[in-house]
Amino acid sequence: MSNVRAERAGGFAALIAIVAIGAAALIIAYNASLLGLGELESGYTSQQGSEAFSLAEGCMDEALRRLRIAPTLASTFSPPVLGGGSCSVTIAQAQISGGSPVSCATPVAGGSIVVTATGCTAASCPSTSGYSKKICAELTINTTTPPGINAITISKWEEIP
Repeated sequence: MSNVRAERAGGFAALIAIVAIGAAALIIAYNASLLGLGELESGYTSQQGSEAFSLAEGCMDEALRRLRIAPTLASTFSPPVLGGGSCSVTIAQAQISGGSPVSCATPVAGGSIVVTATGCTAASCPSTSGYSKKICAELTINTTTPPGINAITISKWEEIP
């Protein structure tokens, strides 16, 4: 009779050990899945931010191309974008007083032109539904070069947070 009781006690201890090991494995698997989801979200955010920045850079390049061909102040336009996303560009004369600029985060020199390009991963820009990045450039245009080829001098190029 005592042998039967000792065998049951050994089986009960083995069952408790298996349940404890199973619970620990479940906790480890759950935490690993949460870490994986966090990494996925972080990667998606990084990818969307990079896409918005690329859109903003492309729009800035288009604005500079247009300014080189025909300098135009105080205009806003939305160049065509390949693929998803959108962008908008604003071209304005900086304040001559040297105070707060038209669009940049830090003051610019008076008489300069301020170009601000915003790239968005949403269909319209600016948007609250997607990711967006903004680039600001301060520049001057030399129109004394041969006709149709205006020289652009960029004195500042920054990403606005």
